[in-house]
Amino acid sequence: ACQAGFEFKQKSQLEQHIRTTKHQNLAKKFTLDPQRQILLNEAVESNSNRPFYKDMCYAFVSAGIPWKKLQNSALENFLEKYTGRSIPDQSTLRKNYLPTIYVEAIEKIRRDVGTNPIWVSIDETTDKCGRYVANVLIGALKKDGPSKCHLICSRQLEKTNNATITKTVLDALGILWPGSKQDQIESKFLLFITDGVKYMLKAGKNLKVLYSKLLHVTCLAHGMNRVAEEIRSLFPDVDKFVANMKSAFRKAPSRIAIYKEKYPDLALPPSPVITRWGTWLEATEFYAQHFNEIKEIIDTINNDAASVNTLKTLIQSQDLPKNLVFISLNYTFLAEKMTEFQENGGSLQQTLKYLEEIEDKLFIINGDVGAAVIAKYKAVITKNPDLDKLKHISSILQGQSDEEIPVLLNPAEVASFSNAPMTSVEAERSFSMHKFLLSDRRQGITPEHLEMELVSHFESLNDE
Repeated sequence: ACQAGFEFKQKSQLEQHIRTTKHQNLAKKFTLDPQRQILLNEAVESNSNRPFYKDMCYAFVSAGIPWKKLQNSALENFLEKYTGRSIPDQSTLRKNYLPTIYVEAIEKIRRDVGTNPIWVSIDETTDKCGRYVANVLIGALKKDGPSKCHLICSRQLEKTNNATITKTVLDALGILWPGSKQDQIESKFLLFITDGVKYMLKAGKNLKVLYSKLLHVTCLAHGMNRVAEEIRSLFPDVDKFVANMKSAFRKAPSRIAIYKEKYPDLALPPSPVITRWGTWLEATEFYAQHFNEIKEIIDTINNDAASVNTLKTLIQSQDLPKNLVFISLNYTFLAEKMTEFQENGGSLQQTLKYLEEIEDKLFIINGDVGAAVIAKYKAVITKNPDLDKLKHISSILQGQSDEEIPVLLNPAEVASFSNAPMTSVEAERSFSMHKFLLSDRRQGITPEHLEMELVSHFESLNDE
């Protein structure tokens, strides 16, 4: 029926082919007229389907729609009815058209980078299957404005250490510039951005051996989050209060009803997530602003739940409101600054200005808590490998430095740092796409196809 030869080594392969939409459609035609031959116009029609299949593959990848949805008979019938074309099996799209879309995405990245020097950012996480995954993002360093951010590769790692991170970056450079020699890449790879963990710092040192012009900085937003975590640890009673408020009103309709009955216009208690930077500080600001209302609500609730009993004890403490006052006055601004780092970094000058504003506010706070937070801030900044060199470059760009430009960098390369990013936020965001594509119901996709789909999906967002 399919007019093609097959070599099935296992019965399951034959059964899988029989279940495909293509075979079933052709089998129906074959049953009606087993003697008829395929006509020339039918062969032309088959070729004319290829652009349609490719466009369908791109649309599904761009929208993040799993191809398995094509097995839904209602959707398949709808598409066939209104397009007048047969709908391909998901394996056809994955094997025949996804690689083409991926190659086109990589070519678009190469065209956007052009001959400009680049920055590279890498981060790692653990996926739904418990595997280590590293995403590498790149962008051009342009003096006339910020560049687009591109996901160049997403690789599964056997383990996370400086060697695997270094190899993944080298693989990414090989994808961007296939066949290029090390000395050709050396003049292009100028900035490396990571978080501040030890193996990332070691990976940066490894790459500097290969690329002498390379500057390595750790994400400033991530660093400020570590400072915020230090603040959280210094106020255990506030941390306990925030955690129990989240627990007491999560999936608790009877308590939420009491809450809304008392103060219908008051927003529900925030649910901070440790991995979402700044949310704990935002929660403390909410409780500082609405402490009296929250206290009245807690006193009204008659419940033996552990979280409620803990809140009733904490709310009577004289230290809790005083600590909320101290945090609100001195530290909740950090949440806003971390948001600015992530969303409005823009130029190198603007990002370093945000950092200077944070430093000015932190360094005027006295007492043991203030000293501990300042010490943490200094530790984070001190371990940022080439931050001082970026500050020096920023001064040169503003015409405020009497010192020479950094060794090995020419004036044009120094000028390209004017819009250099200082955060790895986009790498963090790329993992959200990864988790969406590799859901609990979709774990059978191979790492190679997952990488192709991720890169193609990320690149399609740059077209919007």
